[in-house]
Amino acid sequence: MARSHRLDPPMNTTTTAFFLMLVWLCCASPALAQSGAAQDNARVQQLYAEAKSAEAQGNLSAATTKYESLLEIAPRLAPAYNNLGALYLRQREFKKAAAVLERGLKIDPH
Repeated sequence: MARSHRLDPPMNTTTTAFFLMLVWLCCASPALAQSGAAQDNARVQQLYAEAKSAEAQGNLSAATTKYESLLEIAPRLAPAYNNLGALYLRQREFKKAAAVLERGLKIDPH
């Protein structure tokens, strides 16, 4: 009789979002470290996590505000511009989206 191998149960959406956020924070650490002092770096990471959480919960307004605050502290953090631009697109604020995405591309054209 063949033995079946059971895989772990699939993760729910919240768990997946949290896991992806942690992976991103680990990968983004070098970019975040360039943003300034250690205190600013901790605040940037906190704001990023709060923005992603608000977005995952469907609170686009709160997520937008968090990204805007984050970019005041870390104006060279291109991924934050990309995420903010995507939020503006979802909110049908096309001019804001274009301006923010263009700024992100100037910082990191890749």
